[in-house]
Amino acid sequence: MLNEIFYCECVGCKKTINFNRILCSNCVKKLKKIKIKYKCLNCGFPSDVKVNYCKNCFDEKYFDKVFFYFYYKTPIDGIIKNMKFNNNIRSVYLLRRICKYLSLPEPLKYDIITMVPSHWKRRFIRLFHPADIMTKEISKLHNITLIKPAVRKRKTTYQWQLKYKERFRNIKGAFNLVRDVRNKNILLVDDIYTSGATVNELSKLFKYSGAKIVDCFILSIPEKLG
Repeated sequence: MLNEIFYCECVGCKKTINFNRILCSNCVKKLKKIKIKYKCLNCGFPSDVKVNYCKNCFDEKYFDKVFFYFYYKTPIDGIIKNMKFNNNIRSVYLLRRICKYLSLPEPLKYDIITMVPSHWKRRFIRLFHPADIMTKEISKLHNITLIKPAVRKRKTTYQWQLKYKERFRNIKGAFNLVRDVRNKNILLVDDIYTSGATVNELSKLFKYSGAKIVDCFILSIPEKLG
């Protein structure tokens, strides 16, 4: 009877489940962190072999290292989409739980943790922002000071609606610095990395403003970039 009253869908795949669950059994099995055999020693990108530098190192990047945890596929993609476009509070609860199991490389070396900022108009429309939730949770778990040193000064087109090269033009000059970051080691958090244009533009602003290190903590990455 309760199941009939409290109709509930899996936040990963939308399959009907018991009201006291968040993910179906299949999505629970699929919720596995990326198994990375090797990482580029310079930038942190996954690699098939041991390398000091990889092909990504030769792109114009301003962040130092990047850390990935999941592939952007079921159930992670469903969790993110439900949060962003359906204001699903159960996805928020699940994301907070997931953050508790994500190890942070050398947490004591960071002076600041921050997220990719959203434009105020987008924040007004959306109740939940995955990067914000992740940042607050990681800040508490690892005792890293949460500061918002940058704002998005103009509303940009959604990156996922654009082709690869268009994403870099879309985000160029989109951020303003509002707090001093000189000599700071910064951990920058975002929910998904595709072209890397957004975190790279923000890292550029931080580095040009005197930041020592900018590392990126990314929840998910497509299995194939590009």
